[in-house]
Amino acid sequence: MALTRIISYVMTGANVFLHVVVHTSPAWTVYRPYTSPNLVGLWIICSKEWGCNPPEMNEANMNTVRAFMATALASSFVALIWSVDWEHIVHCNFVFVPKALMTAIFNFFAGICVFVSLMVFEFTVIQEFEEVHPRKKWAYYLSMVICILSFLTGILDLVSYKYMLWGMGPSNIHVAPETEDQIAKQNAQVPRLL
Repeated sequence: MALTRIISYVMTGANVFLHVVVHTSPAWTVYRPYTSPNLVGLWIICSKEWGCNPPEMNEANMNTVRAFMATALASSFVALIWSVDWEHIVHCNFVFVPKALMTAIFNFFAGICVFVSLMVFEFTVIQEFEEVHPRKKWAYYLSMVICILSFLTGILDLVSYKYMLWGMGPSNIHVAPETEDQIAKQNAQVPRLL
């Protein structure tokens, strides 16, 4: 397997792992940081008074952030699956879209989804609080790292596709090359017009 493919696989795997950490942590923001702090994550709210509970799902802006982050996680997972070398397991002569291009597309899409969710969170969710704005915590900043990592991995995959750095195999060409016997059979089956 080519070195760029291994690097892409490791970066995409790290991206999926960081997505899972961000989705499961209760540390996106802290509401009321000075009186009674509530740690708020994407899918959980924790407080010293009442423990950890799922958040209310009636906030449209926060639901938008959750939806884009979940879409980014799914896209990163699909990019991880596309970056695996399956040729030794599944033998297919026809691959219509090169794997490096597909992983680049899914990584760019994941980066765009994370970027949109961060912007929606920054400009709508944070601005809803007039008196004291919540403080952002490490999971919010880790989402920024995920966004950058997604774009960097997408760029690596796009360059790998452009210069065919993943090697010459069925994942880089549209149709598997034919042998001389197959060409002769096809020519024998074609009716002659002259």
